[in-house]
Amino acid sequence: MGKTVLASLLAQPYLQETIKLKQKQDSVLARLTEHIKKGKALDLQINDNGILWVKGRLWVPDIDNLRQEVMCEAHKSKFSVHPGSTKMYMDLKKNFWWSGMKKDVREFVSRCLVTLIMAYHPQSDGQTKRTIQTLEDMLRACALEFNSNWSEHLPLIEFAYNNSYHNNIGMVPYEALYGRKCWSPLYWDEVGEKAITGPELI
Repeated sequence: MGKTVLASLLAQPYLQETIKLKQKQDSVLARLTEHIKKGKALDLQINDNGILWVKGRLWVPDIDNLRQEVMCEAHKSKFSVHPGSTKMYMDLKKNFWWSGMKKDVREFVSRCLVTLIMAYHPQSDGQTKRTIQTLEDMLRACALEFNSNWSEHLPLIEFAYNNSYHNNIGMVPYEALYGRKCWSPLYWDEVGEKAITGPELI
């Protein structure tokens, strides 16, 4: 008689909750709230919980290296696998905002040794060659970053590739195919606990 194992993952949107808590500690929030009340900041909104949003994106305060933490999650996690600065910026700007974000992302990626190693390869022409090169770079990044066999990370490579911005289609492939964003630890739309079981995990 075979055994059946039911696994459950309980996850909370840690990064978003941390940002919301840090917003309340930042002195800039009070000044921005006054601008909103005076009608001087039309792009800013504060929701019922006192959370600041800029053009529908979560404002990340410049406190306790929080912006660095957001960029680290967007760049080095097993769900993103070292995207270049353009892809990383396009992924981040959908959900987060801070002044100078594009410059910060470009500088962050330029300091990443794994990304620098991946960046050198001969120019190729044709979409297939570019796709293959991107996948090879992602596999190489996994092997370098996570110190293990690249084949163990194939599902994560697929996830990261299908959930990062692509210039040629102007969007994320997952969104193009399913018409909605895919949940990842970097950004969850709903606050609270989620129980994910089975193959729906990724």
